[in-house]
Amino acid sequence: GYAIVERETGLIRRLILGLVGIALFAVGWLIHPDEAKAGCPTRFINPITDICWQCLYPIKIGEAGDIGGGASCDLSILGNEVPVCKCPAPAPIMQRVGMSMSFWEPARMVETVSDPWCFPSIGTKVMEGKNMGYDSAADGEHGRATNFRQAHWVVFPVKMILDTVLNSACKSTESMDIGYVTEIDPLWNDDKFGALIQPEAVLFANPLAQVSCSADAVVSNGGCANSLQPWCMGAWGSAYPMNGTINTANEQQAIYGLTARMIYKLSRTPAFTFLDPAVWNCMSMPTPVWIKHHFRIQAAMPVRDFTCHPIGRTDLIVGAGKSIPYLSDNSVQIVWRQRGCCASY
Repeated sequence: GYAIVERETGLIRRLILGLVGIALFAVGWLIHPDEAKAGCPTRFINPITDICWQCLYPIKIGEAGDIGGGASCDLSILGNEVPVCKCPAPAPIMQRVGMSMSFWEPARMVETVSDPWCFPSIGTKVMEGKNMGYDSAADGEHGRATNFRQAHWVVFPVKMILDTVLNSACKSTESMDIGYVTEIDPLWNDDKFGALIQPEAVLFANPLAQVSCSADAVVSNGGCANSLQPWCMGAWGSAYPMNGTINTANEQQAIYGLTARMIYKLSRTPAFTFLDPAVWNCMSMPTPVWIKHHFRIQAAMPVRDFTCHPIGRTDLIVGAGKSIPYLSDNSVQIVWRQRGCCASY
């Protein structure tokens, strides 16, 4: 019953958001065909050249070990302790038997933009709008610098490539859509409104709690994110408050930090829940407190990275070679997540 309700709710949500997205793009191109392109990259994201397909590895089959090498960040998933797995199934079957698998998948794209309503992954700007925040600016009151960007959550179309390789038990039923845009979200654009859905921010968004994040940064630089400190994003700063303002003047650190915040924010927002398929290999599960080591981030545009990074790795590594003059600062990141499944053949 839960799976049916989840599927039907997802279909309705994707239909509504898809229609809204089509309408926005139509308005942008028909009313302002020239202005719509201003300030945005003019090319579509290329699933072959812009994606780090090595990030798909390692692949784990039961307890047979990792295939393809690379840092596993613990691919152990409930139900994958043995090669043969069992999952609940509708009547009259009641139980489905298969082979346990776990791997990394390109689940979402996150666009972080300084130009509101710019969609760099498809090379267009749907309308003109004023940014309700600010870009890199000195904060005289606190003596520190801040960055503000809008963000777009896009269900990744390249998952369709994986669907041709994986069987029906492992592939996702999702199709490309624009899942979330922050331009219309007052919780993203205003610190005070954002506190409404994150009252615990009072506990974690303070200097004392952030001192402990140095340990989180050390672990992240070692290869895998530290899920024991969900309020930290390692070298990227604090996960709180979950809005578009982040306390850093470093452009790359801000881009990665806001991408990670989007993962956390939508993992705990009921209307746009980002379910985690790496908890149980039979079903994706809600995780209001995110499990950080289940996610990795790869830069795709305007400069493509050749590897994936755990949440919180120092910007000296993730930002190397990406701040190139005259390139757009509207960027696209690929969110890779661990996925477990019980594959039936």
